[in-house]
Amino acid sequence: MDLFDGHIIWQNKKYDICDCYAINIDTSNRLWFYYYTDFEMVCTDFHSDIVMHTDVNGCSGFAISETQRKILLSGGYNDDSFYLCDLIIQQAKIGKKQEVQIRVEQEAVKIKEYHFGGSKLLFLTENEELCGYHFLG
Repeated sequence: MDLFDGHIIWQNKKYDICDCYAINIDTSNRLWFYYYTDFEMVCTDFHSDIVMHTDVNGCSGFAISETQRKILLSGGYNDDSFYLCDLIIQQAKIGKKQEVQIRVEQEAVKIKEYHFGGSKLLFLTENEELCGYHFLG
C-alpha cells in the first residue's frame, strides 16, 4: 500500500456544512468538528455522533483535554481571546465559557498564531516566541 492511497473512513451525510471552521481528534481517536452554518460542535466515532452547542461563534480552533473533561476554544469572530469550558460528553454538553490567559513562564502573552493537534497546542507569541503546551485538564 502506498502512503498516499487514502481510504474513506467517514463521510458527512447529516450536517449542512458550508465551511468547517475547526477540526481535531481526542485521545479516543474520535473526530471533532465545528462548522458553519449551524455553529455546532460534533464528536463522532464514525458510527454515532454527539452534537453540542457552544457559546462561541466563529471558533477557528479548539483542543480537547487529554482527560476529555475540558475544551479550549479560540474566541471566534474579532475575538483574540481563548475560552475554557467544561466538557460533559455523555450529556452532550459544553459548559459556560470562561476566558483564560495564555501564560509563558508566569507572564501573560498575546498569541499571534496557533495550531491545535489533539490535546497539544503550538503557538507563536507576539514576540515571535514559539511555545508548546500539552492540555492535560
